[in-house]
Amino acid sequence: MYYNIKTSDELTHVQQILINSSKIAYDTETTGLKWYRSKVFLHSFSNGEDNFVIRVANFNKSVLENFLRSILEDKNKLIIGQNIKFDRHHLRHTHGIEILGQICDTMLMSHLMDENTTTSLKPRCKAVLGIAMDEKEAVDGWLKENIGANKEKWDFSLVPEHIMDPYAGNDPWLCIKLYDHYLPSIEKHFRQLYETDMKVFDILYKMEKNGLPVDLPYLKSFQAILEERIEKNKKENIFFNFGAEFDVDSPMEVAEVLYKKMKFPVPKLTDKGVNSTDDEALGQIDHPVPKGIQQHRSMSKLLTTYVISLQEQAVNGLVHPDYSLTRTRTGRLSCSDPNAQNLAKNDELRRAFTVDPGEEMWFWDQSQIEMVGFAMYSKDSKMINAIKTGVDLHAMTAAEVLNKPVDQITKEERAMGKGTNFAMIYGVGKAKLARYLSEYVGRKIEDTEAAGFKGKYLNAFPMVYAFQRQVMSVIQMYREPWGHFVKNKFGRVRRIESQKAYTGVNHLIQGWAADMMKAAMVKIEEKFHPKWVQNIHDAIRLDLPVNTTVEIARDIGKLLTDFPEVELPIKYTMERSQTNWAEVKEVR
Repeated sequence: MYYNIKTSDELTHVQQILINSSKIAYDTETTGLKWYRSKVFLHSFSNGEDNFVIRVANFNKSVLENFLRSILEDKNKLIIGQNIKFDRHHLRHTHGIEILGQICDTMLMSHLMDENTTTSLKPRCKAVLGIAMDEKEAVDGWLKENIGANKEKWDFSLVPEHIMDPYAGNDPWLCIKLYDHYLPSIEKHFRQLYETDMKVFDILYKMEKNGLPVDLPYLKSFQAILEERIEKNKKENIFFNFGAEFDVDSPMEVAEVLYKKMKFPVPKLTDKGVNSTDDEALGQIDHPVPKGIQQHRSMSKLLTTYVISLQEQAVNGLVHPDYSLTRTRTGRLSCSDPNAQNLAKNDELRRAFTVDPGEEMWFWDQSQIEMVGFAMYSKDSKMINAIKTGVDLHAMTAAEVLNKPVDQITKEERAMGKGTNFAMIYGVGKAKLARYLSEYVGRKIEDTEAAGFKGKYLNAFPMVYAFQRQVMSVIQMYREPWGHFVKNKFGRVRRIESQKAYTGVNHLIQGWAADMMKAAMVKIEEKFHPKWVQNIHDAIRLDLPVNTTVEIARDIGKLLTDFPEVELPIKYTMERSQTNWAEVKEVR
């Protein structure tokens, strides 16, 4: 049951109810999903008993905003939401209002309680509360039928009230129900972890709001240059050497050209038994045509995924990525629209990422943090000693496996050591290890060579094998209270099916490294309150005033390493630039 509030008298009455409620849930309905291009058209509230739907169009702007401020700026009020970061952005963008009360998020609670199933509100409420509501299906069905399947074009304000309002009215009520259900378990098992996640959630909100400055005129000129390079490569390297034109972007036509017309041996098949044309396959054919196709793909991805997309996403010279704490099962941060954690390592592209006048960009990177975690968890004395003495861990690995002095290890041998170290974390088999090592080394590694290197590795590092078996045993043995699971040193639980226990080491270490970064971000925020701009998994970018001293920057970096309980040295690197990302220089 919900009340559709349409008059000023009704709004005043609701205001008194919500002011007198110490705990409320809040939700917005917006014209679109991108807060920087959308507006709020409906606000909904619940105190657990009464639910209210308030359409923006029904009220004078100042009257409505005074109402919202009286509720949402109350610092003593508990305000619950589902992915409330989304609502905070829209509230500020539409009304210039910030939520100042204590915020709790049911999406983060859901993820801590079960990271393997959807954190969407209604499916989760159906699963754990037995409350089934299908209003979302009605809303989505109307939008698909009347606007189309492309969600980027959906305008939710066009959905008729008799369809939209029940959906909007029930969401905050469900939030309170889910919050009440999960709170005792969160308090018992995950209190500190949840509090840290909520603080990081607030940092991500600021990071998204600040955005990444980009040089749009440069991107436009770079687009023209890339398009010219793509056409030149097709004509001079692909079509000329083949003798005719064909659709380079069609895997079927590429396969037809390479394997039937040019009669190259097929290097590999796809999982479906089809002649493969992926980059691994093309890399094994020594001829200008497949090499040209690889170059075409690389340049086309750079053009479409980054150069064009960034121009489309930018607003007033800023792109606003969407960071998430709940899209990965390990607790690792993820990012989209654009993925600011996975931007191509290409100086021509990175030159487009600039810094505002009067500021300079600073990057701090936790050095080999997953390897530190690997050594800590496995208790391998050789790894621990390498980290403590500052020896290159990957070169030391290769030296131990190949029985050679570290200073005689070649670049390729070090790459084999690095690839195998990470492969041990990921728990891959020999075939996948071979593919994995091939990427690191830059040449084809056969399964037998990979298996041989792995065997020597496990002989050289027996504690690693013991650690792997221990993690698998723990996962297969534990039952209560979460079934088969493993828990990292921060208390984060990863629930894993017993037959997939081999993935446990990866989840354990990756989750630990992610929680290390999140804890460090909270320390930095609480001490420095900096301008957050970017997270790149084990690295962060802050944009600081140009007069920031190196000493202050080092103090920030030290907080990335301030974990005495690890009992191993954690190091960081530091870079800065007053111009663009391509021109960052290391600061020692």
